[in-house]
Amino acid sequence: MYLCHEFSNFKKEGDMPTRQRTFESFQGARFKVGLRSFLAQHDIVYQVPPRVWQDGFPIGNGQMGSLVYQPDGIEFGITKQDVWDRRISPRELLPHSEVIEDLKNKDKRLWEKLNKETAASQAPYPNPKPCGKLRIGIEKGADALPPEATICDAQQRLSLYDAVVTAEYETNVKRTRINSFICAHSNMMVIKCEDDWLSSYPGKLTQTIELHRWADPILGTEPTVGFDDKHFWIEYLFPDGFRYVMLATVDGLACEVQKKDRYTVSVTLNLDYSDGKPKQYIIFLTVVTSGEAEDPLQKAKESVDAACARGYQAIFSEHSKWWHDFWGKSFIELDDDFIENLWYFQLYQFASSSRGKIAPGLQGLWYLRDESGWHGDYHGDINMVMSYWPIFSSNHLELGEPYFETFYKMLPTVKRQTKELYNIDGAKYPIATIIDSGREICTNYYRYIQCSSGFYAQLYWWGYLYSQDKKFLRERAYPVMKECAKFYQGYLSKDEQGKHYIYPSWSPEQGPLFSKNPTIDIALIKALLRGTIEASKILSVDQKERHGWQKILDNLPEYPVKDNMFLDSASVDTHIPLNHPSLLAPVFPAGEIGINSPQWSIAANTLSHIMDWAKRRPFVSEDGWNDSFTWPWLACVAARLGLGDRAKEFLYDLGVNQFLKPNGFFSLWACTMLSAEEKRREVIVDKGFGVWVSTAREGRERQPVFLESGSGFINAVDEMLLQSYDGVIRLFPAVPASWKRVRFAGLRAVGAFLVCSEFNQGEISYVSVGSLEGQRCRVVNPWPDQEIRVRDLTTKKEVKFERQADKVIFDTSKGHFYVVERTRQPIESFPVKAITGEKRSKPREWFNHKGQAIYLGKPR
Repeated sequence: MYLCHEFSNFKKEGDMPTRQRTFESFQGARFKVGLRSFLAQHDIVYQVPPRVWQDGFPIGNGQMGSLVYQPDGIEFGITKQDVWDRRISPRELLPHSEVIEDLKNKDKRLWEKLNKETAASQAPYPNPKPCGKLRIGIEKGADALPPEATICDAQQRLSLYDAVVTAEYETNVKRTRINSFICAHSNMMVIKCEDDWLSSYPGKLTQTIELHRWADPILGTEPTVGFDDKHFWIEYLFPDGFRYVMLATVDGLACEVQKKDRYTVSVTLNLDYSDGKPKQYIIFLTVVTSGEAEDPLQKAKESVDAACARGYQAIFSEHSKWWHDFWGKSFIELDDDFIENLWYFQLYQFASSSRGKIAPGLQGLWYLRDESGWHGDYHGDINMVMSYWPIFSSNHLELGEPYFETFYKMLPTVKRQTKELYNIDGAKYPIATIIDSGREICTNYYRYIQCSSGFYAQLYWWGYLYSQDKKFLRERAYPVMKECAKFYQGYLSKDEQGKHYIYPSWSPEQGPLFSKNPTIDIALIKALLRGTIEASKILSVDQKERHGWQKILDNLPEYPVKDNMFLDSASVDTHIPLNHPSLLAPVFPAGEIGINSPQWSIAANTLSHIMDWAKRRPFVSEDGWNDSFTWPWLACVAARLGLGDRAKEFLYDLGVNQFLKPNGFFSLWACTMLSAEEKRREVIVDKGFGVWVSTAREGRERQPVFLESGSGFINAVDEMLLQSYDGVIRLFPAVPASWKRVRFAGLRAVGAFLVCSEFNQGEISYVSVGSLEGQRCRVVNPWPDQEIRVRDLTTKKEVKFERQADKVIFDTSKGHFYVVERTRQPIESFPVKAITGEKRSKPREWFNHKGQAIYLGKPR
């Protein structure tokens, strides 16, 4: 485990047990937070239950997940990161040497050859697989409620602080309350069911619980069901020999188990309320794969039995403590409740998606189809890395562990494949690959998107910059960065002037085939080479290679520019239709252009026109923006350029308005809100993994998700509050004009610093910096016209500092907290504020430019 050597950035009052905590005081902050009540105001509330799984609430521990929804009974759709159909059909890819020869000779048969790659790629195609579902019957009928029961209320709540989903269902006869979570420390789903009889009539009824897995037509095999006197389970054997067992038990009440049909095992509970006492029982469920145990069934039984022996309260206490500690690592408060709410939800869902040793694919754990969108694989052009962008600034490096392990383990396969295809040393990471692989499963010209290695390697370098962990740099980051740099070193060519260029390439999904010097390629190659050169110096290795990389860096081409705007590549002389904002990569994520950069005006001008070039539009047009362009990326770029109002526009008018689902996820496709006339003439198109165009209600409910949008949302907000990409800490660089009061604590900056600050009516109150590794600190001076000082809050002494242009520079000691403040208004002059909140009782809403309500939650 790397990157986890930090000190705690908050103090628990009296070092109390988790359940007794009241406030958490972040070091260096003039506020303390009642996290329980504060996060309770951001709970997501359904006043009517979700009917489809795409709208369900997520629970997970990064390895095992579930979507909780309620079509009639309460259902739990269960997934696990390592449950995959790993079969890959043979792929004969055209060698690079033949591609180059055909391009040189202008041989038109090249496209026929590349098209044959796609034609030859038949099923099977790898795909993550859902494990199945657990259903608790609450509907009327002989097996549940009596016919005279009348439904009074049904609602669900996602509690972020405890990571628990609560479902409540009330009739005039009976009240049911179900609490569910997936344990933070083990692959165990725990469901506590409480039933109160409300009628004077002495009630006796039965309750059903069903475990089900349908037959997957793609696999061509069928599940088997089984049970004994204590457990019931589904076992599924895949064609390649992989298998998993989904097993559960009921603790607290006697039950009868039977096989309902070929794919379902049913449990019947006899509930007798004649004693006047409420009934309670606990369901424990786990999933174990053949990759974890030689005998998954026996291992599953042992795990569930151990959970029963520990009991609900012990497991819940351990689970909730993990989440309480998680929330204590960073904090933001905005005077924009909707954005603030979404920031915490997106952080919750990503923490539920990414832990352990396996990185989540495109949909993470949140899919229940046999075939998920784009096969749920790892996309190397933007998707995978955007999912991990916010782990650094939000101070959750631990969530990066699956990424760093997954793609490091692929390195030998990637190097071998690179040599076979390109006859080049180094690593060209695939545009599409899967768990435990590294094989390129993308075909045709798509595999010539050459930015993938730059994308993948960049996050390893960020991992070091934000942690300063030399062990991580030596053992994980540098090996990947070096091999990616070697690939570009071998792939780049030289022109007559001695300038390096990249050809053939393709700016992802846009521009001519093939392209020369895509802007995104040049930006990411520059960033990679700078990082690799610096890493080799830090580690005192590869001096000879370092000189070679530096020569390439010194002779890379300038970005193509026309009309004071970036072009997508050197192969175009005009502004072409775009599917991605790739030509803004020099701003973000490459980090070459920021607020004070010489090319700021070019970047800002490009951003202001880029929506005119976007070509990914739904079928129906409406006033205002209506586009499925990569909106989180645009918001990050706007924030990096200091354009806070523009960043907020992208978050709301593109993201929330068109993509936000009621459960807090962002949908895969834009959900166009149709008028009555548009409804009559438009046809809902089901692409197999989601509705492309439909009404707001139908579309948002049935849309699946991509992880990347939520992560991009977090990162954009972080960039609005704090930037440090060049090693200089900038406070509130892109705060929108409407945000008058903002505060944060525990956001992480390059150099392994934890930063706290407050912004009030356009003025920064103070800047506190916690030094995790004792690096030199550089902060943009918030008060250039006032006398300032730097103090060590740990030793209570003033610290010498330098002024360099607009920066304050000072040395730090590991484990110490510092404050940059105005001499006449020291940090102690600001009273300590207690921040709390009230438990949310209804959905949150935002109204778009048409006056239409967009809900976070579901209203009655």
